Amino acid sequence: MSFDGKRAQTGSAAGPDRRTDTERVVGTLSSSGIHDAWERRYRTPANERFYEQVFDELMALIAPLGPDARFLDAGCGIGAHAARLARRGFSVDAIDASAQILERAAANLAAQGLSSRVTLRQGSLLDLPYPAGGFDGVLCWGVLMHVPDVSTAVSELARVTRAGGRLIVNEINSGAP
Repeated sequence: MSFDGKRAQTGSAAGPDRRTDTERVVGTLSSSGIHDAWERRYRTPANERFYEQVFDELMALIAPLGPDARFLDAGCGIGAHAARLARRGFSVDAIDASAQILERAAANLAAQGLSSRVTLRQGSLLDLPYPAGGFDGVLCWGVLMHVPDVSTAVSELARVTRAGGRLIVNEINSGAP
């Protein structure tokens, strides 16, 4: 099924659902229940070791950006990947559509002593509130499968990545189409 961000023609006994696909996705992803389920499923010790190994490998790709490189973690969720980038010395902006999940990200970053290295912001991947070329690197991990208009999101990610920068996208998981 393809999503174009237009109003869907779905409904229920209570009447038609007039929200756009994007509004429905944001509503779903703003639910603490879905994030709790993801935490139980994906934040296992084995997965955390995997993520750390991947980020160690990514350093070969992103280290040439330099020690003052600025990164965007697009669709940051609880801030786990923003924290990984910050621990490796990068300055990080992290954006997510859910204010509720950004509160969790703030708590996670504070608990790790990384609040000063990561700036959190609520916003949409479909209209990133950053200037063109504003980031040396952009990371979008496991997010695009939830975005109704992937083409626009990828265009936005590319737009905010500086010429010669790095755009890192990962969409592999058991639920990805």
